Amino acid sequence: MDFNMLNQFYYCNNSCPNPTVTCTNSGVLNTRSCNTCNCPLGYAGTTCNTRPADGGQQLTATTSWTSLTVTITGTASISNPGPYSTKTYWIVKPAGYSYVQFQYVSFSSTQTKFSPGCRDFGLELRYLSNQQLANPRVCSDAWNNLSVSSPLATTPIVTYTGTISTTFVLKFRATNTNVTDIKPPSPPFPSLSSNVYKHVHIDIHKYDHVNAHKHDHVNVHKYDHVNAHKYDHIDIYKYDHSM
Repeated sequence: MDFNMLNQFYYCNNSCPNPTVTCTNSGVLNTRSCNTCNCPLGYAGTTCNTRPADGGQQLTATTSWTSLTVTITGTASISNPGPYSTKTYWIVKPAGYSYVQFQYVSFSSTQTKFSPGCRDFGLELRYLSNQQLANPRVCSDAWNNLSVSSPLATTPIVTYTGTISTTFVLKFRATNTNVTDIKPPSPPFPSLSSNVYKHVHIDIHKYDHVNAHKHDHVNVHKYDHVNAHKYDHIDIYKYDHSM
């Protein structure tokens, strides 16, 4: 997405007045070659119409639930960072149905904490129509039992990791009902287990109108590592009008 914006800003597409390929699945023309496409996550090939050969597979949804368990092991290390390991699955929507419904079942990992944005490992279920955009990423069990519905003919599921072994379990089926949960939960920041670690999310916006109307925007994540590692999530708007 960012590279595409830069190419448009600098008119790089002008270097390919007669491209020889038509990109699919939100892929964009590679302006260095003019005969291949730069593909979004979950796609590969000259025109982005094939699944990456990374150990995943293509499955077709039915009206009955199908369970999918994906285990991925990281091959990188601190001394040899290397690229992410990935596994890409394509879930095909059968004719006569409007959606494929996905439900997150469980998640487990050798890591007990995760990084913001699921940077180190995670699962990305790519159900948005614009495949150039990042979709919600899952790297904790806070999503267990939540559902999303994909209207796409083929929905990519991409698992990725750097150094950590992880296992994701989800299930899917064909349906005519959109059951996407409106707002995914805030994941438990300190750990993977919502049973052991109580979590709540905190955002504090502090406004101090002193003399020059100083405006400080502070995001605070308060951790209490006492007993059950209590982590509270509160929205507070505090105004001080002292002069």
